[in-house]
Amino acid sequence: VTYIDNGFLSYNEQISSVDLPMVSSIGSRFLSNAKDLVSINLPLVERVSNKFLYNNKSLTSIDLPSIRTIGDEFLYSNYDLSKINIPSARVIGDDFLYYNQSLKTIDLPSVLDIGRQFMYENKSLSKINLPMVSSIGSKFLKYNESLTSIDFPSVQSIGSGFLFFNVSLESINLPSVLDINHEFLYGNESLKTLKLPKVVTIGDDFLHYNDSLTTLELPKLNQ
Repeated sequence: VTYIDNGFLSYNEQISSVDLPMVSSIGSRFLSNAKDLVSINLPLVERVSNKFLYNNKSLTSIDLPSIRTIGDEFLYSNYDLSKINIPSARVIGDDFLYYNQSLKTIDLPSVLDIGRQFMYENKSLSKINLPMVSSIGSKFLKYNESLTSIDFPSVQSIGSGFLFFNVSLESINLPSVLDINHEFLYGNESLKTLKLPKVVTIGDDFLHYNDSLTTLELPKLNQ
């Protein structure tokens, strides 16, 4: 078997491990509500559809070395998940990470494009590495209260609602950004300095309720 269709394993609460060494493509709703799941082996999977892992409360790590394309709602409410390894992923859909409370670091060295609502309320997340991403969708990061810094050297275009209520965020590095949509920064109360050396256009409601912001530099902004 190289392809698995939709709804493969749902509400199989006692399953503890899944080993599918030959599968290369997976449909939507792959694993949900498997409360004892602790191990997944999918070494050849290159593509997964929507709602890949949902509410698997004992899973602590995921290693998908071959995956290149990820659908919407990849990981949702996997409370003990602390490690993700997806080094070959290039394209990520909407709602990538939701309510994964133990995840501290996310490293996506090959990702080029990201959909909307990338990460939402991952309370332990403190570091994100996205060295190759050039375009970011709307509502990128919301309510990730442990995130302290962002460094995205290749991003050129940003959708609306980029950063919302990431209360520990202190630094942002976006040296290549040219265009920013509306509601760029909202309620990031620890941010003190914002430098955007190449930005030429910005949308409405650029900065709201960033109470500690003292320095703003936009040297190329068009009047």
